[in-house]
Amino acid sequence: MDFIIQDKKLVKYNGSSSNVVVPEGVEIIGEGAFYNKSVREVVFPNTLKEIHSYAFAHCVNLSSAVIPDSVEKIERDAFQFCLAMQRVELPSSLSTIEVETFVSCIALSDVVIPDVVTKIRARAFKECYRLSEVVIPNSVTTMEESAFESCKRLTSVSLSENLKEISAGAFIGCDALETISLPDGVKTLRAAFTDCSALRSVYFGESLNEVNAVAFEGCSSLDTITLSEKNKNYKVVDNCFIDVNNKTLLFGTNKSVIPKDGSVVK
Repeated sequence: MDFIIQDKKLVKYNGSSSNVVVPEGVEIIGEGAFYNKSVREVVFPNTLKEIHSYAFAHCVNLSSAVIPDSVEKIERDAFQFCLAMQRVELPSSLSTIEVETFVSCIALSDVVIPDVVTKIRARAFKECYRLSEVVIPNSVTTMEESAFESCKRLTSVSLSENLKEISAGAFIGCDALETISLPDGVKTLRAAFTDCSALRSVYFGESLNEVNAVAFEGCSSLDTITLSEKNKNYKVVDNCFIDVNNKTLLFGTNKSVIPKDGSVVK
């Protein structure tokens, strides 16, 4: 028996086919149901509602996942280490991309985040080496630590206008990222862009009031930083990012010239 199904839950796939059609009527794919199986393609039924943890983890031949809009929940690590996966279509009913859902999907180059997602959790897309472009829709209000860490080919990121914080390690080690614009709603910037060695320019929005001094440590190509004129907490002078209240130079670029007008005392 290829499928073990209990109460509309696919508990285990015991087959050996590379192309699998999950039977209609299945509402849940259980934890580890396809773990380490040699499947290349899976067709999901429109009755499916949930995909549980590790369901397809280590399916190293799985090339894509088109997940129907009926799915409301994908648990953590569901597709981790799917090394051949190139494309993912996420359902329009999904509100959270869970912890390490696609971690180390090293061939993943195409993913569209639906505009109903509100939270991208820790390490969700870490080490997706071929991912080159990410649009984080305005529905997203929370993006946790290391969400896109070490996405080595990521060149373009569009951030949600409703993000309040960029968490630590969010884009650490994204070696190809050249520019970033922090939306006006972002208030807190953690050490999010460390070791983005190709990063050249950064724009900071008007609401920013807390910045980690090592946010851009290791960004050896950084030469231009600009700031909204409406921001009252910081100022940029000769590519020096300065805390106005404490007269502290937080960081600069490879073109910075420390001002001598008294705006920096430490």
